[in-house]
Amino acid sequence: AAYDLAAGRPVPPGPKWSAHFGPFQLKSAMFLERLGALTGVPEYRERAERLLERTLAAQDPSGRFPTVPDGAATHLHPHFYAVEGLLCLHARLGRPRALAAGRRAIRWALEACLLPSPPCQQWGRTPDLRIAGLRSDVVAQALRAHALAGPGDPPLPDPAPLEMVLDSFRLPGGGTAYGEDEHGRKAGHANAWCHFFALEARLLRASAARGGTAESEAAHIT
Repeated sequence: AAYDLAAGRPVPPGPKWSAHFGPFQLKSAMFLERLGALTGVPEYRERAERLLERTLAAQDPSGRFPTVPDGAATHLHPHFYAVEGLLCLHARLGRPRALAAGRRAIRWALEACLLPSPPCQQWGRTPDLRIAGLRSDVVAQALRAHALAGPGDPPLPDPAPLEMVLDSFRLPGGGTAYGEDEHGRKAGHANAWCHFFALEARLLRASAARGGTAESEAAHIT
């Protein structure tokens, strides 16, 4: 997941989800696919396709994408990175399996983590792996992914309650609060990363409400 340029070798995997290879890195395939289209170099798109196949193989039958090496937990933030890659590659390349996998992943996240009370930002096979509370970027990612997936059969659960949750992160100055961190601690500071996630979610939801085409939107998400 990381490369040490000074040492000239990969960084050893660590316990955090971002410190090892995982399905969430399918988001990089969005760049590889676009680079292949712009340069005409087939190897970039071939790498994107290999990442896609690896991601599809990693999906749990429930729909979730494991975000730790032993598969015992799924943090929703990287889970939705995999979803974003699936939806975008389907929009650009026409990959029905990617769309179907993305819809299964969205359904799982909504039904298992976000819509039940109390919600959680990380699902775990055991209670000690579960992280309660929500981050604004996770809520925004769920709303954005639902809008990009569009209608289908069977329909996805209605995420409308999450719009009120996302609104609860608004700060008086106009920013978006981070929410609760990976230890369940409240972090009330404004976060630019989360703010732009929230803006994208609101814009896509508004576009869908006006009858916009989610697939055309997905093709431009970065």
